[in-house]
Amino acid sequence: MENRFRCRLATADDASGIASVFSPSFRLLTFLPMLHTEEQDRWFIENVILKECEVVLAECDAERDGRIVSFLARDGEEIRMLYTHPDVVGSGAGGLLLEAAKASGVRYRWQPTPRRCP
Repeated sequence: MENRFRCRLATADDASGIASVFSPSFRLLTFLPMLHTEEQDRWFIENVILKECEVVLAECDAERDGRIVSFLARDGEEIRMLYTHPDVVGSGAGGLLLEAAKASGVRYRWQPTPRRCP
């Protein structure tokens, strides 16, 4: 099967491209209120996510257009964000990022947050 995407580490220059994935993808979650504008999303990506996390991107290959279509942000063993642009959901871009994360040798764990009753 032809690989339509390539992975690479994000840089600070990628904030707008990452936000162009995050904003429309997050807005698919119609059960959540939209509390932030797209500009605020970009600020969050640039000033929080790119500074606190290692971010890996999936881009279309250069023959298609080279744009960012998916990203995975991790903080140590925790995957904090994984979003794919709605136009390419189901195309394998997110799966490629998960496979790259697994191949990195980091072991991911899920630990439920304990709930405290009042």
